Amino acid sequence: ILKMTLALGIIIILLAIALTVLVLMQSGKGKELGSAIAGGNNSYLGNTKTSDKDKLLFKITAVLAIVLTICVLVLYVIA
Repeated sequence: ILKMTLALGIIIILLAIALTVLVLMQSGKGKELGSAIAGGNNSYLGNTKTSDKDKLLFKITAVLAIVLTICVLVLYVIA
C-alpha cells in the first residue's frame, strides 16, 4: 500500500503541474468579455471565434482535471 500511495502522490504532482501549464497556455477570455460590454467587434451574441488549438487545450484540461480528481479521491480512500 505504501508503494501505491507514493506512486499516486507522484502522479498527482505531475498532473497538477501539467494542469497548471495547460491553463496558462490557454488564451484569456477577458478580452472577449471586455469587448462584449464595451460594444467592440466581438459582441456577446456575435462572432466570437475560438481556434482549434484553444478547443483542444480546453478538452485536454478538462480530462486532466477529471483524472486528477479521481486520483485524489482514490488516494484519500487508500490512505
